[in-house]
Amino acid sequence: MSETRDLQGGKAFGLRKAQQEERINEINQQFLDDPKYSSDEDLPSKLEAFKKKYMEFDLNEDGGIDIMSLKRMMEKL
Repeated sequence: MSETRDLQGGKAFGLRKAQQEERINEINQQFLDDPKYSSDEDLPSKLEAFKKKYMEFDLNEDGGIDIMSLKRMMEKL
């Protein structure tokens, strides 16, 4: 049985999280550049806080919060 396994999951996970953060930063920049949101108080810090929480619970980096991630989030409340 020839099975290839990636034994460096920590490095791969870190790389995926960095890529996810970059994608979220690009989205956040669109909000910061949009004049529609220019009157929102403290928008940069709010977006940063939302990004951190989102990244904490989107563990599989699929762009959404699945039911197990939601369960974990509710347990932490």
